[in-house]
Amino acid sequence: MEKRDLSTQGLHDRVISYIESHLRKDKYDIYTNPGTEKKWSVRGEFPDVLVAPKGETKVHFVLEVETSSTVTPEEARDQWKAYSGLPGKFYLIVPFDDLPLARQIIAGQGIEATVGYFEVGQKGLITVKYNANESE
Repeated sequence: MEKRDLSTQGLHDRVISYIESHLRKDKYDIYTNPGTEKKWSVRGEFPDVLVAPKGETKVHFVLEVETSSTVTPEEARDQWKAYSGLPGKFYLIVPFDDLPLARQIIAGQGIEATVGYFEVGQKGLITVKYNANESE
């Protein structure tokens, strides 16, 4: 697993927080593992965000957030492949500029994932798109 420096770790955790705050808490239970936390798991794996219908234990969505330093074949082999085999739909969220590389890596390793992206705009505001179309 690739290591992030403090600045990219902070961005990574801000994106996780953004995702958690923008999901419907009335409809879902949301579990996060920011930073080095390993509080919530499925089958021994600790993705960044796990989402289950309110009051249920079955995970419907698994989300993993990467920064530019962790969009790598090694990360795909060490984490993404395992996460794609977990219950629920697997979303890989990467920086916008790393979309082509992420798509190339998952295609080359046969990983089943919906690839989305995040961007940091003016004033540091984060936006996330959960399904990036190939035409972007």
